[in-house]
Amino acid sequence: MRQTRRDDNSTSSNSTAGSRTFEFPRRPKHTDPLFIIASAYGAKRRMVQHAGSPPLDTQRQIVMEIEAERALVEANRKLVEIFEKKIQTKLSGIGAKMFDHFGFWCDNDKRSDR
Repeated sequence: MRQTRRDDNSTSSNSTAGSRTFEFPRRPKHTDPLFIIASAYGAKRRMVQHAGSPPLDTQRQIVMEIEAERALVEANRKLVEIFEKKIQTKLSGIGAKMFDHFGFWCDNDKRSDR
């Protein structure tokens, strides 16, 4: 919407001869203070009206999905602990066999240093 103002400071008897039309300069929307205030007010009003949360049924569905995921995570955590113990047992068994096989060389090397 363009706002105009008539400048009637003419000295001639004909009022239209010396009149000028003044146009207010246009501003981009992102720098217009009234636009900024109106946008902020509208955004706050929308946030309050919707309260930023989905309907209750959707919330319940989300909670059920999260609980199912947590149960899977806990089950996987227990599996990791079980397999860590099995791996440690196997590695210690392999280490004992290697020591039995190569241990006498290590013992002989230590004795030869004396």
